[in-house]
Amino acid sequence: TAPISLRFVVGDMRGADRDIEILDALAQELRLPAHSYTVARFRMCRAAGSGQLPEARELLQQVMRLGREAGDGGIAWVVGPIGLFLLSLDATPESIRHGLGAITSQAHMEGPTADAFAAHFCMTVDDRAGCAARLENAVGHGFERIPRNEDWLWSLGLLGDVCVYLRDKPRCTQLYTLLKPYEHLNVVSRTCSYRGFMGSVLGRLAMVLGDLEAARAHLEYAIEFNRKLGAPL
Repeated sequence: TAPISLRFVVGDMRGADRDIEILDALAQELRLPAHSYTVARFRMCRAAGSGQLPEARELLQQVMRLGREAGDGGIAWVVGPIGLFLLSLDATPESIRHGLGAITSQAHMEGPTADAFAAHFCMTVDDRAGCAARLENAVGHGFERIPRNEDWLWSLGLLGDVCVYLRDKPRCTQLYTLLKPYEHLNVVSRTCSYRGFMGSVLGRLAMVLGDLEAARAHLEYAIEFNRKLGAPL
């Protein structure tokens, strides 16, 4: 499954789709819930990232069912980011807050990565106080608190949006420097939650910092990259 995740990161969606079909054929042959669960997760990520939201919602339910059959105790972490993303598109702020609370509780989410995740969804419902508090919990003593694992770029991408929302220029400056080397990559978590192209985050950071020329270059690059992927969101 690692090659599929890497194809997501570099934007090779045609290759990812081909590998998902190969993995699906293997899953059907072996008839093991864990393999079918993995295929459903990848397909859910692809559907959400390409704007096929009804399909993504159906796959979300399938992922939850297969995850339980496969015995994944961390399933709330798997479905949480995409589930809340889909919920945020057509739900009320109160239902999103309830969903965030339920997921963080069920998944026993804690630590800087969990706080980054929570801060971003506080931003989604325009809860500035909650967003600022979660940001402080995540990086009060610096961005080096974010673990450098498979979710590092994903977490920093979330925090980039948060710092733009809060107009936190010192942290926007730090994040711009940290993230600039990764402008050419998609932001994908270890559970295949797709955050989009890093150039989009850099463009928004540059706008807050007042560098409109750089912001325009980043955003134009991001638009072109996403167009090639067929990703409208």
